[in-house]
Amino acid sequence: MAAAAAPDPEQQRRLATVVVGGAGATGVELAGELAEMLPEVARHHGLTTVRPAVLLVEAGPTILAGSSPQLIDKAAEILDDLGVDVRTNAVIAAATQDGFRLTDGQLLAGGVFVWAGGVKAPELVADSELPTGHNGRVKVDQYLRVLDHPDVYVAGDLASVTDPRTGHVLPSLAQVALEEGETVARNLEAELKGRPMEAFTFHDKGFVISVGTRRGVADIAGITTGGHLAHLLKDAIEWEYRQSVRHLRGWDPVAR
Repeated sequence: MAAAAAPDPEQQRRLATVVVGGAGATGVELAGELAEMLPEVARHHGLTTVRPAVLLVEAGPTILAGSSPQLIDKAAEILDDLGVDVRTNAVIAAATQDGFRLTDGQLLAGGVFVWAGGVKAPELVADSELPTGHNGRVKVDQYLRVLDHPDVYVAGDLASVTDPRTGHVLPSLAQVALEEGETVARNLEAELKGRPMEAFTFHDKGFVISVGTRRGVADIAGITTGGHLAHLLKDAIEWEYRQSVRHLRGWDPVAR
């Protein structure tokens, strides 16, 4: 009987590499948690010859674009400590069977590919001929009504809302969407009752993300922190959110 062929080390390294595309909050959280958990998963399954690797790729010049330099530095420090290979200014041109091909021709080899590169509006929105901005999001006025279409309101990831204080479009975050939804509800009631409408103002409650299973980074009330405390804050926010949706149909706290 012929002996089994020896495993190809290069192929093993490729298959044990996870490439995450996009270094916003979602990408950073995924990369951190994967880097911390995959080695243990590999040991549990007896895979000891090759250590799993995580590669985080970002088209822009920095991870967590729009965050404070202090928060970015703390997140980058934790990612480095976890062994995540971060590549910035790396624009992905195509996904292939063997990895992500960058615009400069370089191939980032990997066996698992996770896309966390942001949200783009569906083609249905473009076909609607509503005014759109970055990533196809619908442009709205201060009351969250579509420009030139005051009978249509848009809130959430689909709305392109400019913060008058900074001139920048607000990011696609849950706290932004929740506040927009509340404003739309109040304005619909105001219209029905003939009362003045309310201009949308975003009240930033801070920014918190986990980086790995035990650490995180946070910007709250102008204070930046990183480590275990930030992760506890993230856990508390997620617990509060779960409590807020318990009344939704189908919610089962035991199953979750």
